[in-house]
Amino acid sequence: MNQSIPNQDNHSSTTSSYQSTTSTNTSKGGTIALPNLPSGTSLTLDGTNRILSSPTTFLGITSIPTSTFHLLCVRKPNDDDPHHGGGSAVGFIAYSKEEKWCIIRDYNSQTEEPNAYEAAADEITRDNFIKGMEQGCMSPDALIGYFIFCEEHEKYKRLSDYISLELLQLRKLHHGDKIVPAAYTDTTDADSTTALPDNSSQTQDGKEVFYPPIPCIHPTLSPSLHSTKHNGTIQFLKNLKPCQRSAFFLKEGTSGDFVFGIILDFYYNYEEDEMLGDVQLCFLCFLYLGCFTSLTHWRDLLSMISFTSSSNVVEYTSFYKSLLQILIYQLSFIEVDFFEEVEYSNNNFLIPALQRLCSICSLATTTTINDDDDDEYTSNATNKKELEEIQTNVKKLQHVMYQRFRVKLTTTDSAKKEEEEEEEEDVLEVDMEHGVDVSMNPFHANKDDGNQNDDNVRTHQHQHDTSHHHVHFPTDDDNNDEEDDGPTIVSFEEIKASMARITASSEQQSTTTTPQDQEYQKQYPLLYAAKTPKEDIVMTCARVLEDALDVSLVREASSYLEEVEVYRGQNRIE
Repeated sequence: MNQSIPNQDNHSSTTSSYQSTTSTNTSKGGTIALPNLPSGTSLTLDGTNRILSSPTTFLGITSIPTSTFHLLCVRKPNDDDPHHGGGSAVGFIAYSKEEKWCIIRDYNSQTEEPNAYEAAADEITRDNFIKGMEQGCMSPDALIGYFIFCEEHEKYKRLSDYISLELLQLRKLHHGDKIVPAAYTDTTDADSTTALPDNSSQTQDGKEVFYPPIPCIHPTLSPSLHSTKHNGTIQFLKNLKPCQRSAFFLKEGTSGDFVFGIILDFYYNYEEDEMLGDVQLCFLCFLYLGCFTSLTHWRDLLSMISFTSSSNVVEYTSFYKSLLQILIYQLSFIEVDFFEEVEYSNNNFLIPALQRLCSICSLATTTTINDDDDDEYTSNATNKKELEEIQTNVKKLQHVMYQRFRVKLTTTDSAKKEEEEEEEEDVLEVDMEHGVDVSMNPFHANKDDGNQNDDNVRTHQHQHDTSHHHVHFPTDDDNNDEEDDGPTIVSFEEIKASMARITASSEQQSTTTTPQDQEYQKQYPLLYAAKTPKEDIVMTCARVLEDALDVSLVREASSYLEEVEVYRGQNRIE
């Protein structure tokens, strides 16, 4: 709820509290000064929104805690509704470890926003402000204490506690920077790179927050939805080495863990807390600045993480426990109609991502906690405790999603129970059709029912035993089951030729004696598969590059020559 900042004349009791705060607490902490703001301006600091009253003598906020992340958002006055700010918002980042700091940004009447740089405020204004603040001779309403202004600062801590100075440096953001919502661009051309733009060279009034491309890819998903349209996936696959591409597509069920490890290493220096902080930073920029690019990054991060396996949850237990806690707090701040907005929720994979995340976390907790075998993870009592906390957080997340948005997130266990109940209902219906006296056991048959009922029961028992209980996420291929081709008839000549190739390949592999060559076979499987008995690997590379019939094969051949044969040649010369 928006609240107005009172003036001196109408709120004498509040004025005295402001005055005591100004005179006693300005010795420590930070100060953000925004002089000359017009009345009706909306200020949001650390989740608390206030509207400047008219007339106002407000200059800034003081006694701001140090060594923590703060985000101040400013919206210009709304002429139609003076109780709510209007237009787009701009933000100011405050994060300093100094005991005392001050940020001064004067109001620019032309842009109707505070200036981006401190140099915009003249030196005389700055010096007078600092002297007046130090001597405590300012108006009681000029500076408001942080803990008086921010009534919900404790809730805000849970939304920003993982945002660090190191993360801000990765995003090329600094203390005192003015940030503006980034313009959304879906760059999919071949010239785009994964490097972040240099914000320091921007000449505009404020910095845009740029994020690295995050892939949303898994072998079970339809390529038309991701690999050919999604920018993060395109950039990820384009920058992979041929051996990494082969490893990704051959890993199948664990390919999500493979992507997670690469992203964690390449973008976050293998710091789990920095990835969690990025989840919080992009969410805050979306929530308070309305930045759609930040929303896209938040969505892609959650989707990428949700494609991991339950074994990854066991390996990074603390990460998933903290991620679920963050999501619970974040979803509590989202508007109730968020998932009903077409602009935000249409085809963005957010709800399926949360579904997958709950499923893998639930599977990891149930299988690991109930496992009696001691291994490197389950033998750790701390890890077991964190897994139990993950299980609790999954239930809390499901509760928040259903209570606020009426979205039901089912885990693997709940889906299994529902499927078993549906199968039992099907058996009961079949028994009723044949006039069977149904008991409490759906597989119980009367002795006089005859062989027909026994066959029905055995049929349903077989279906029950062979059913594969897992959460299935629909793809475009699910709608084309009826159009699948029938069995393919292969001629005997082709079978003999295939057997000959397999025999030649096995004879060829038997000649490989060095462990180094065996390692190269794993790194370049397509290249070694294309090698004929009368060729060495270099001749195979030359033939593949000359024919240029397969893109992946050409990539492996060129990569092998650049990364292996070049070093072999150098060693021979030496």
